[in-house]
Amino acid sequence: MFSGAFSITGGSADPKNNVESVFLPAGFSGPFNVTVAAANINSDGVPNEAPALDQDFALVIYNAVEAADIALGVSNTAVAIDVGARTTLTFGVTNLGPCASDRVLVTNLLPAGLGFVSAAASQGNWTNYENVAVFDLGPMQVDATALIAVEAAGVNTGWWTNTATVFSAAPDLVPINNTVSVAVFVNSAPHISVVPVIEPLEGTPAGPIEFSVWDAETPASALVLLALAADTNPVDPAGIQFSGDETNRTINCHTPA
Repeated sequence: MFSGAFSITGGSADPKNNVESVFLPAGFSGPFNVTVAAANINSDGVPNEAPALDQDFALVIYNAVEAADIALGVSNTAVAIDVGARTTLTFGVTNLGPCASDRVLVTNLLPAGLGFVSAAASQGNWTNYENVAVFDLGPMQVDATALIAVEAAGVNTGWWTNTATVFSAAPDLVPINNTVSVAVFVNSAPHISVVPVIEPLEGTPAGPIEFSVWDAETPASALVLLALAADTNPVDPAGIQFSGDETNRTINCHTPA
């Protein structure tokens, strides 16, 4: 049954022709069903198989391509690390169908704030060149899933965006799930100036000793100081006192007599 030049649902049995055509508009995509209803079967079209009256048929599709919805996901969409520390970004690739893909590739572009350390994949192989890791996962059947991981280290402070994208040999008609991003914050460690070495006499207070603290991301007023004594006999930690609440700080030490 037709509406203009294209097929629509409906129609009735054709007693004369044994070849029927279904015409779809150019650019049509997505799953569709073609249902064949038998009528007036009066002979054995498939000998030696029950029932006595039957007929086989073939369904041929031409001028079409097999499509696969390859979805890419990530387990952590935001990461915070210090300069020099490492983090692992883990991705999942799933073929949601309706067809298999002969080859699936994933590229991961590390931003300038991260440096490549290593990678791993549950199938296929990978390469890395100038912070771009390429994973060749090979063929993926419908409902198949692959896992990939990229280990990176913080090298430059600030906010950065890591981007990964999946590509399929079979046309992917759902591109919205082909790319994922991870927000990465690389933090620099707080800084403290050199504290002068002093040798106070027992029972004599030392200080105030001046020094400075600062941090690229945190206001100096929010930095917290902690003092530890390697040997508590000459210096009781309780006798160490800090003063100041901005960049410029002082320290006083009271040694027991």
